[in-house]
Amino acid sequence: MGISPTLRGLGSKLAKFKHDVELDAEQLSGEIDAAANETKATFSGAANVLAGHRKDLEDVKVFVAEVAQATNGGPALDPPTTVSAPPPAPVAPPPLSQGAPSQTQAS
Repeated sequence: MGISPTLRGLGSKLAKFKHDVELDAEQLSGEIDAAANETKATFSGAANVLAGHRKDLEDVKVFVAEVAQATNGGPALDPPTTVSAPPPAPVAPPPLSQGAPSQTQAS
């Protein structure tokens, strides 16, 4: 009994399938490598941005320390004064009179 045409065709289909899978795998491998390279560059850039923020934070810490030293470490610039009475309450305007003629009326 000989091999049928269907069985004979399976061998060549399987070989073509294997070849196509190998090509697809190579393409995918290249894409993975490219993504890995992008990831390294992205994280490197993010690390640089973070380093900049850390430098800014250090600048703020130095500034706060300088302000604290200037305000808490030396003598007062003005001599202390005695506590004075609170300022007077604001005075309310006088009420409008209801019977007086308006100043905008013609004479």
